Amino acid sequence: MKFNLQEPDLTNISTEQLQQEAKIIKRVLIAFAIMLILLLFLGIYVSLNNLGLFSLVIVPFILSPIIYVIAKKSFLIKLEIQNREM
Repeated sequence: MKFNLQEPDLTNISTEQLQQEAKIIKRVLIAFAIMLILLLFLGIYVSLNNLGLFSLVIVPFILSPIIYVIAKKSFLIKLEIQNREM
């Protein structure tokens, strides 16, 4: 699976491949969201026990826009699959 900055041309990809990419992206999105939540709780726990590591709490907020990018790609793939089924 390739990630690039340009809008992908989903019309040239087969439906089976789009469905496979949608499944993979959904799993990656869930795993990444769980990881960020755990990292946030870990950062809060560490910062409460050791005041010098408060910057660890900021990391999940810095990485959270990645969720938007992944969700947008998933949304575009789902739209293309729905358009093909009509």
